[in-house]
Parts: sequence; structure tokens; C-alpha cells
Amino acid sequence: MLDDLEKETRSTDQTLDHPRVLLLRTQVATDSAPWLPTELYLTQVKRGRWGANKEPANPVPPLFAEAAGHACAVCARSALIGASISRCGRCKVVRYCSSQCAKAHWPVHKAVCQELANTAVPACKEDYDIQLSPAASYFYRRRARCTICQDASSKLSLCKRCFGAAYCAKCVTTHPKEHCDASILEQCCLGLISDMGAPLSIPSRTPFPSTKPDGWKAYFEAKMFDFEVDAGLLALGPPCAMLTEALSLPIIIAEHLPRQASFVHVIGAAPADLVGVRRFREVFRWRPDLSRLAVCMVGPLLRQVTEKQP
Repeated sequence: MLDDLEKETRSTDQTLDHPRVLLLRTQVATDSAPWLPTELYLTQVKRGRWGANKEPANPVPPLFAEAAGHACAVCARSALIGASISRCGRCKVVRYCSSQCAKAHWPVHKAVCQELANTAVPACKEDYDIQLSPAASYFYRRRARCTICQDASSKLSLCKRCFGAAYCAKCVTTHPKEHCDASILEQCCLGLISDMGAPLSIPSRTPFPSTKPDGWKAYFEAKMFDFEVDAGLLALGPPCAMLTEALSLPIIIAEHLPRQASFVHVIGAAPADLVGVRRFREVFRWRPDLSRLAVCMVGPLLRQVTEKQP
């Protein structure tokens, strides 16, 4: 069945709303995971610029630069797609997939390289609480480490399937397949951002249903083939995962916001929450009592930002 779906979505003659593709897409979807299985979307991702690993990839915007310490600090490529990852020879913290990425990142890295080099390598979770400049702390806390004990001073063994989890000799083990799949999905989302930007607010051709759908599967069955993107994109796992992540916050607000309220503060907002006010429009169509909404995002990594919803 997966082979059939891959063949259909690859064909230039079939679009996502073709009955054959729609049927196959529905068959492989589940209530808990509306995106396609890892084995299929990873194959598709490796055909893109980021995944093909043949030419320099576009940098991942700082708002989304949360790649694990085992990936390139610029474009988030990792050994998952065959990239050869090396670390800075001085600080031994920041990693790159190519000399081009290292050179592009130097204006940022040169300000923190020596500080990182002079800082002790953490051997346990508590060691990461050391006081550093904000820029140095960002890279220090995202360095390669043991997934279990957080030790970054010992030799690490990477998971040979996802290349996103590593273990020291004391904790050597394997992680559950669902965690491995989640790591692959996260890395592929970063690859999608590198190739196409962040699909967190893709406009759709028709309004969101007037009543809240019963779960993500129902939402995607109603809207999956209605987003204004090239045919084939939303047949992949990463865009679906990013859309569900992006729509989760508006759905929570729409569900619990008191009637006639027009202002809401989001405390502890993440940088990615600032991207795309259109995702609020998508969800608030089922709240006819709201004619205007102001959303203020507040978080330790953010400036105070207010986005107004007409």
C-alpha cells in the first residue's frame, strides 16, 4: 500500500485531491498520527535539496534553530541524510556539515568560540547551569551529549537509525522506536524549513469547519487537500506534523477563551509561536462571538510582541 501511495504522489499526473491518492492517504492515516509513516516520507525528504545533501542547503532561521547537537548549526543537516558532521576545532561544541556552513556561521560563532573553549565540558545535568553569556549559553546547552545522563565529556555512540540520540558507555542502550521516529520527524521538519520555509500558516482554500473536528484525523480528512501548496507537499509527514503543532495553540485558546474576550496573553511562548497569524484565523472561524482578538506572546526568549487578529 505504501509503495502505491509513493508512486501516486510522485506522479506529475496525479494531484493530492485525486480519488486514488485520497483513498490511499486515508488508509495509511491514524487518529494519533495523521502524517505518513517514516519509511515513506524520509524517502521523499531525501529527494529535496536539504535531504539530497549534494549542494549547500539554506540556513534554518534562528526562530527554528533548535537542532540537536549532532546536527549542523546552520542548516540542521545530520548523518540521517548522509551528511558528514564535524565540530569546531577550537570550542569543540558547534558542529557543521560543510566548510560553507562554517564560513557562513563565523560572524556569529567568533563571538562565542573562545568562551565555549574556556568552559568545562559538562559531565552531568547539573553542569549545564553554569553562567555564560546568552549567545554562548545557547550553543552550550544544545551540545552533543548522552541522551540519558547528559554527559558530554565521554565518547558517545549515535543511534544508527535516527542519528539524533547518543549514549555514553555507562548508559549504552537503545531507545524505543517511537522516540526514534520522533527524532527523524523533527530532523525532517528542519529540513523542510531549510528547503521551503516554515509551513506553519499555509492558507487554505475553504474556511475551517464551523464546528471543531473530532481529532486530527477528521481535520485532515476535511482539509488535507485544500491547502494552497504544490501537489505532493502535504503527502509528507513533516508538513502535517508542523501544521498540527502550529494549530495546537490557537485551538487551545479558542476552546478556553471566555465569550466576548478580545485579549489573551500566552505566557512562556516559544519563538516559533510568533510565526503566522493566519493560523489563528483558520481556527477562530468556529468562534462567531469573536470579531477581534489581540494575542500577546510573552516568554524568556522573546521580545514583547502583539499580533492582532481582525
